[in-house]
Amino acid sequence: VFKACLSPVKTMIEYKRKLHYLNISVFLQSQTFMFPISLLFYQYCGLSVGDFFLFQGIFSLAALLLEVPMGYLADIFPKKNILALSYVFVIIRDLLWLFLAQYGYWIILLGEILYAAYKTSFSGVPDSYIYEYLKIQNVSNKMIKHYGKMNFFMMLGTSFSSVIGAGIYAVISEYTLEKYNCNYGFIILIYLELLLNLIAICLLFRLPQLPQQSSFRTSLKKHI
Repeated sequence: VFKACLSPVKTMIEYKRKLHYLNISVFLQSQTFMFPISLLFYQYCGLSVGDFFLFQGIFSLAALLLEVPMGYLADIFPKKNILALSYVFVIIRDLLWLFLAQYGYWIILLGEILYAAYKTSFSGVPDSYIYEYLKIQNVSNKMIKHYGKMNFFMMLGTSFSSVIGAGIYAVISEYTLEKYNCNYGFIILIYLELLLNLIAICLLFRLPQLPQQSSFRTSLKKHI
């Protein structure tokens, strides 16, 4: 009788623990230390203020154009895989900016397009994953609670990194300029983002792979 009573409690603890992995992963991945100093990074790489605003426009356009194909991929592939793919886009961007930023214009632009791919592939996927996972556990009525927690961790990560990113850059750049006559502020922040994204993608592997929704035949018009 004791074991029978304990089983539902154990199951509840287990499903909550799995969602904690998702929350922590989202928190780590949303650390955008480069965001408050992105204009300075552009100028450091030889680009102008005009280039910065042009690239932001291209970023928005790319995000718009990628919305449909990325949403389609999220419907036909497991949500966990799409989440991992979105993280990979950021990791590739960070690697490009770390090792090829000296080539300037096209590398920075490619990094912005990759970040747009991340935004569109990530959008809507974690909440869909949460709902499908809760539905399997027969607790879909708790969706709002867990969706709210996930959003809290995501916003916390973004706001935390945005607040301290500029401060970290200022301290590191001042120190390295004085000691080595070279500004390593951007490099350290990109390395930090890269490290956190790698940890975040490792946490995704702790999530269960959800069964795919049954596919159905439909017309090309419906697919589009």
